[in-house]
Amino acid sequence: MYMDALTLAISYKGTLMGYVASSNLIMARGLTRPQSTLKGLAITSKMMSRYVGNVVTDTIATGFEVKLDGVNSIEWLSTAVNAVQVDCSSSVPLPLQLIKDKNLL
Repeated sequence: MYMDALTLAISYKGTLMGYVASSNLIMARGLTRPQSTLKGLAITSKMMSRYVGNVVTDTIATGFEVKLDGVNSIEWLSTAVNAVQVDCSSSVPLPLQLIKDKNLL
């Protein structure tokens, strides 16, 4: 069986941060989910501050969806993947270059 796409839901301290998708089993990219509550905003702020500060942050990856052809979700396999939870630590692999240039007037 060939699995083209696997999507994981990433959460921190019980708050859904967003989704990370794979293609050909290589983790590709994800987006941070907009938060609409004060608690969600505070937790997102804490997680991003830790990330920018290169502090290892314990997050949880939960299986969300499987697409064998990259387009159509396979319901029974997605349901099975939903039961998978992986504790994972996130950190910056290389130092962030937040300042690219300076211009003093």
